[in-house]
Amino acid sequence: MSDVAVADRGDAVDHGAPHAKPTKRRMAGMLGVFLAAMVAGLNHRVGVIALADVRAALGVGLDEGSWLTTAYAAGELIAMPFAPWFAITFSVRRFHLWMVGASVALAAVLPFVQDLSLALGLRFVQGICSGTLIPILMMLALKVMPPHVRLYGLALYAMTATFVPNFSIWMAGQWTDALADWRWVYWQIVPLLLVAGFLVGWGLPREPIQTERIRQANWPGVTIGATALGLIAVALDQGVRMDWFNSPWVTTSLLGGLVLLFVYLMTEWYHPSPFLKLQILGRRNLCLGLVLLVLLLLVLPAGALLPSQYLGQVQQYRALQTAPLGLILALPQLVLGPAVALGSSSFRVDAPR
Repeated sequence: MSDVAVADRGDAVDHGAPHAKPTKRRMAGMLGVFLAAMVAGLNHRVGVIALADVRAALGVGLDEGSWLTTAYAAGELIAMPFAPWFAITFSVRRFHLWMVGASVALAAVLPFVQDLSLALGLRFVQGICSGTLIPILMMLALKVMPPHVRLYGLALYAMTATFVPNFSIWMAGQWTDALADWRWVYWQIVPLLLVAGFLVGWGLPREPIQTERIRQANWPGVTIGATALGLIAVALDQGVRMDWFNSPWVTTSLLGGLVLLFVYLMTEWYHPSPFLKLQILGRRNLCLGLVLLVLLLLVLPAGALLPSQYLGQVQQYRALQTAPLGLILALPQLVLGPAVALGSSSFRVDAPR
């Protein structure tokens, strides 16, 4: 059965009403999910920008320290495709609070870890936990919000790829230069996620665990898929440093990941209860929308990455010096996102007779 077609237990009437007005508690829960998704993006990007300060604190070089961002990116990529299935199975409220709690606990202890191997392991687990928070935002935007406000939910989701990367430059500059305390690179998410957890716990309904989905799931397939995504993430994140296909490690990781990904997709296609129901991609509009979404999520962050990387690597700018450029690009997104949703919602397309 497709995850999209599964109705949440205990709240089916509310979810099924196509034009039901969201309650204040439900909107507070959505706000908490949005805040957690934004914080997850900040956790990744600030860690990348402030990596030099983190490496200095750990006393490791560029090559060893680069694996801190790779470990987080691998965990994030592994978690994203499977997060909606786990959220539906364990209930959105319960699963989201678990992931928020784990992310907070890891962020609290990471600055005290001086062993690189342990730091890599904890950062990988934190990437898995934080990586689940962004897909849940899109899932709820499509599932909970009524059609006449759904575009605003999608606009909030888009801000994770436009606002967060640019705003992260300013945040990293505050911790490493203005405050001069690199530990806040990790601690920054603690108060924000606590607020997000409170809103989610208060606003989203309690629902039972759907144990039958756990028994029917494609667990061998998801093991293969997680391994494939981890290898691909390692190859992509370490490719520049290792000179791409001139490195046997990058070549092996990428080819192995692609082969395992193909095997995983085949197991999902034929499994009666897949994590991802690939057959729905046969719908032209859905397939086209997914392709465009992936392309936008790849292209939009480049507006922040390229200028900041040029100023940092070529001009030797610190994050605080680059921060004004990031704010110029980030702050208008707070207005442009809702404005685009408002403009789009004003157009009504009548269904063909």
